Amino acid sequence: MSGGLGRGLEQTPGRRALWQWGANPGFRSLAMAELESGNAVVALVAKDSGMDQAKALLRQALPGPHPALALRLVG
Repeated sequence: MSGGLGRGLEQTPGRRALWQWGANPGFRSLAMAELESGNAVVALVAKDSGMDQAKALLRQALPGPHPALALRLVG
């Protein structure tokens, strides 16, 4: 897995995904796109502590292992 500036590339067996997180006062965002399947999700949460909710939405929409979600993103 590699990343920088709030975005990265996640690689697990048989799957590659691009991801990005963002934060502004009162808002959090998290996006991920799987390159092989073409499936993607964008979670926008209107609260400072919304990163856990964004991660939960992403896990539901794109099941499977996502090492990027274990990173300490802006919480």
